[in-house]
Amino acid sequence: MYTLICAVQDLALLALFITGLVLLEWQIIVFPIVIYILVPFLNELIYNFFAKLLFTIEKEKKWMDNRYYQQEQQNKYTENLPIMYHYKYNITACGIEKLHPFDSVKYGRVFNILKEKGFMQEQNFYKPQGKVGRGLMLNLGMSQLYLLYLNYAAYISKCIEIPLFFLPASFLRWKVLDPMMFSTQGSIDAAVLSLKRGWSINLSGGYHHACRQSGGGFCIYPDICFAIEYLRKFVGIKKCMIVDLDAHQGNGHERDFINDKENTFILDFYNHSIYPADFQAAKGISLSKNVDCNTSDSEYISMLRMTLKKSLDEFKPEFLLYNAGTDCLDGDHLGQMNLSRNCIIERDQIVFEECLKRDIPLTMVLSGGYQQINAPVIADSILNLDEKLKIKNYSRKKVQNL
Repeated sequence: MYTLICAVQDLALLALFITGLVLLEWQIIVFPIVIYILVPFLNELIYNFFAKLLFTIEKEKKWMDNRYYQQEQQNKYTENLPIMYHYKYNITACGIEKLHPFDSVKYGRVFNILKEKGFMQEQNFYKPQGKVGRGLMLNLGMSQLYLLYLNYAAYISKCIEIPLFFLPASFLRWKVLDPMMFSTQGSIDAAVLSLKRGWSINLSGGYHHACRQSGGGFCIYPDICFAIEYLRKFVGIKKCMIVDLDAHQGNGHERDFINDKENTFILDFYNHSIYPADFQAAKGISLSKNVDCNTSDSEYISMLRMTLKKSLDEFKPEFLLYNAGTDCLDGDHLGQMNLSRNCIIERDQIVFEECLKRDIPLTMVLSGGYQQINAPVIADSILNLDEKLKIKNYSRKKVQNL
């Protein structure tokens, strides 16, 4: 609805601006420009007011209890795989999305491969019921000023690293922000599912450069932070661990949890010589390892196995969010690492194996990856998890009461 309102406003102002150009009336030309700059302030005040008014913690808890209880009664917890996917995850904008190297439709490609291989069917998975709500975002600490910035095409362009400042912000909201909001809700829902099933995968998400105050690196909404904060606020989970194995530093969630090392352990393997080189955010990391083009498969696997085991045994998290970026694959010009397909598959297996044998619920999100081979590798990795760890039949020992 908010996107539609913004679109109508943009079209009206554009029509007025064109009229001014045709009539050569500078007053008519300037007026819509001024209104275009000022109207988001009014929109945000009204939208935030009603979002706060209508949202309550009790209502959100009731919605969550009803939703998952009903699905449990219908045996969907045993019939459905704890995998979140929605076709609206995929970002398509008349080909404009191809200006960025990120494969913005890899989510659908992974889903289709898993379906073709017989791992998934058309209906045996979960879908987020909609976009993450404004009231929930505000309740989870999202900055109102940041939400205001997202009404301007110039700021959105900066975050997604594509020069689209000349397009109406409502178009970018419709084609870029809305899919990311679906994915963000998917990460939250997947985290809740993992508490019942022991594991879950959101076939999107992992916007680890976004925090509650700003975005960047093709990341707008801090789904990792939201998923963890949601479990804390609405389920009672306290100690959470983030394992970020994307090639880039996860500066978004590190900024969000920089002052909460007691309850949030961040293990980050990343190439220290590439974007974002956020030294302030790095203070939020509990344990980091530098990986680059000289790191071999065997070195990487050995380092991961040792540090993950030690971190899990010492910190003892109640929930783990796994940011499984695949931009560390050989040939990725942005990740600048040289890990093989088999290394990525073994990497994911190690994370799942170490969590499942300790009965630590985990949620995996896909994060970065800038080659066409990423989707097949992700799909093969999920298939391997079922082949080696039998995740389809996994039952959690300590089921969390929702």
